[in-house]
Amino acid sequence: MMNEGLYNHLNKVIEYIQQIRESPDLPVQFQESLYTMKRTCDRLADQFNRTVHVIQALEQQVEALQQEKAELLYRLHTNTTPTLTESPDIDTLLAVLSSQMRQSMDVRELLEISALEIRQMLNADQVIVYRFTPGWSELISFESVVSEQWSLLGQPLPPIYYNLEWLKAYQNGLSKSLDDIQKAQLFPAIADSLLRFQICSTAAVAIPKGKSLWGLVIVHQYSSKRVWQAWELEFLERLAIRFAIDIHQVSLLETFQTVLQERQTAQTQLLHTTLHDALTGLPNRAGFMECLSNIMVSVQNGTSNRFAILFLDCDRFKSVNDSLGYSIGDHLLVMISERLMRCIRAGDVISRFSGDEFVILLEEVEGNAVRQVAEAIVSELQEPYNLGEHIVFSSASIGIVFHNTDYTSAEEILRDADLAMYHAKKWNRGQYSIFHPDMRLGALTRLQLEEDLRKAVERQEFQLHYQPIVSVENNQTVGFEALLRWQHPSRGFVPPLDFLGIAEETGLIIPIGKWVLYEACRQLRRWQEEFPTASPLYVSVNVSPLQVNQVDFIDRVMLVLKETGVEANCLKIEITETVLMENLEASRLKLESLRNNGIEVYIDDFGTGYSSFSYLQNLPIDVLKIDRAFIKELTKDEKSQRIVQTILRLASSMGIGIVAEGVETAEQLDCFTQMGNQSVQGYYISKPLESSAANSWIRSTL
Repeated sequence: MMNEGLYNHLNKVIEYIQQIRESPDLPVQFQESLYTMKRTCDRLADQFNRTVHVIQALEQQVEALQQEKAELLYRLHTNTTPTLTESPDIDTLLAVLSSQMRQSMDVRELLEISALEIRQMLNADQVIVYRFTPGWSELISFESVVSEQWSLLGQPLPPIYYNLEWLKAYQNGLSKSLDDIQKAQLFPAIADSLLRFQICSTAAVAIPKGKSLWGLVIVHQYSSKRVWQAWELEFLERLAIRFAIDIHQVSLLETFQTVLQERQTAQTQLLHTTLHDALTGLPNRAGFMECLSNIMVSVQNGTSNRFAILFLDCDRFKSVNDSLGYSIGDHLLVMISERLMRCIRAGDVISRFSGDEFVILLEEVEGNAVRQVAEAIVSELQEPYNLGEHIVFSSASIGIVFHNTDYTSAEEILRDADLAMYHAKKWNRGQYSIFHPDMRLGALTRLQLEEDLRKAVERQEFQLHYQPIVSVENNQTVGFEALLRWQHPSRGFVPPLDFLGIAEETGLIIPIGKWVLYEACRQLRRWQEEFPTASPLYVSVNVSPLQVNQVDFIDRVMLVLKETGVEANCLKIEITETVLMENLEASRLKLESLRNNGIEVYIDDFGTGYSSFSYLQNLPIDVLKIDRAFIKELTKDEKSQRIVQTILRLASSMGIGIVAEGVETAEQLDCFTQMGNQSVQGYYISKPLESSAANSWIRSTL
């Protein structure tokens, strides 16, 4: 039956909710919402269970009454006249009728069944169940009629049924009847309204609804006149009361079912919200993990073949968010998701896993097909994005994992896909990498290195080396660049490239950078005190994007100068082009603040980042450090020579100084010297020196 089906469906919903609640990745707020929803469903299930038992009991009663109904109808229908001289048992008739009416679960079906049953019990030509509306404007919608020629469906109700005399009888719970309409003393218009339908006799009773009317039950005789028996009218009057009760109960059930449907819809929406990303509409982490777990079960059961996972991270998304705002960033994510959808098949799954990370599940695929999808995604995402007033360029680094029997959980597959993605981001940004077990070993090594790096901060295992910067014009040392070194207690010397990236990702660069700035200024102050007759020296310190983005970055720099006693013009802050371009306006304000405090700004590795000469006009920059890649090819490549000459001319026209990095040969120094009188640093001049060796260097130049 209908309620049993809903009961079973509700139990499935409860089971589904419980499975979601047990997911370790489900946020706390969703767990609380799902718990509340589960309790509501439990209560609804209990109510349905009780309803099922009641209906089962009623069905047993119906079976007992069916025999009585058959006997009564036989007695009624075998009589040759429309009336009976012997009154049947009205209680039995009403019980049989009620049992039939309870077979229905909606009002319309109830009215249709009732009209049929009443007509058969009274052996009448027609029974109408009319629903009241103000003004009695409702057309006749429910009837049971012996012959279609007498049908009144779609006709207005004849006015006799709502004249004052009949309405007064209704209010007292009484029926009204006419044995012979032609002989009845009626107004001509009322009589005509009945006779034009060929009605010979009629009886009617009101179905109450509280103190008002719900409607009428009307019985017509067409084939002959009918003398209405007292038991028939009593039957109609008592029927009306029971009819009102049954209609009310069914109406309540309909309302309950409507409310239940609305709750089920709300639950479905909540489940959809729980498993989908609100911004893109794609499955979220929880939704994707469910899909991935299901496909893994299918593979284990042999009902599906191998599959692949693509883990994507959008390059430069953070810079878009920071520089253009979160609304533009959201718009970009939506466009990225739309482009990804164009690169996959209909049955594949894309998830916005978190932030700017997307994960794709490709089913029933081989290696070449997966590579083709990855290449299509790389190509598609590299196209420019038109975001209103802004044209944005982005790309994605992709990690690929092919499923095999070694994997026992979805988490293991995603772990390796994530490792492959980071490998692509580190070595092949904007491309894809396929997972190899060596990557896992590298990740473990990286994890251990991260742990050691945290200890290195606490144990002060870092030291600074200083590389001299020499003026080409007079061969005088003008300053030193402070370079960070890590002397691991068991690994020995750890190259900066092996740990600086980890320090950035973990945020450890903040305390490390603070120490570097303080130690470099402290060392410079010692040199100034030890060599007061030396030419004024400066120290340049590299700062990371995380340091620059700190709200109190300027205050920290000024505090270090105050504590060490170093003059502001002796400190140079080196930043990369990437730091500038992530948020131009914020960068401009901080650089202006540095300059206003007497600190010069150097752009490190110039020419390898955005290389946008336009920002040089709008930002307070004092010195460009030409990247070593151009200096290395200076004596071999005319293109590198032209680039360096262009940078020198541009810097000269804007009053910006130049430092050439990575000068390693006399030929490189000579070639650069011929282009202009600037400063240089590199292994040909001197390798980075420990502080004691730097002391000797300064002493040798006096």
